[in-house]
Amino acid sequence: MIADNTLFFGAFTFYFLATVFYIIHLVWRSRAMIVTGTLLAFIGLAANTMALIARTMAAGHLPVASMYEFGMVMVWLVVVFSLISERQLKLPALGAFMLTIAFLLAGVFLSFYQESKPLIPALKSNWLLAHVITAVIAYGALALSFGMAVLYFWHTKFGEGSNKEATGRHIASWADKTITFAMPFLTLLIVTGAVWAEYAWGSYWRWDPKET
Repeated sequence: MIADNTLFFGAFTFYFLATVFYIIHLVWRSRAMIVTGTLLAFIGLAANTMALIARTMAAGHLPVASMYEFGMVMVWLVVVFSLISERQLKLPALGAFMLTIAFLLAGVFLSFYQESKPLIPALKSNWLLAHVITAVIAYGALALSFGMAVLYFWHTKFGEGSNKEATGRHIASWADKTITFAMPFLTLLIVTGAVWAEYAWGSYWRWDPKET
């Protein structure tokens, strides 16, 4: 089976190409560009999914044990959120900003690559799984709200059409709703992280720089 980092690099490449076509759509408003960008995004998502499966099979556990593994899952969810929101909200331009976030994050997390290995005792906890899941959802939703915010500013400056103001309010409203959705998960990730830390190291809070 193809190595997970090779598959994830493939996802990074297709996300980058999708971004290029989405940006071309922003400039020329070509439907062909948006269709091509969406197709490339789906191919990247498929490669991302296969990378997660390959990593799980190689490691013998869900990909939750390292920054690289967390990044693979987070990028996957960012793209899922992007494709769903783009379709449901009828905002094809959103992909230009969300796929930019996806390929940049993929590039960053690829630099954290480590070979898969069995979980150490401290990581064998359902609290860790809950912590990672809530973190991925919170960060993915906040990435989506960021993409919507950038789209809002782009729309207010370059948007066209008689319903420009209504579309701007629509984008701003959904950015606000996305943040509202993310906040409970952001709270839960801190709580589950503290409980897991107590389970693993005997202390809810150790003033680690990331905790702080």
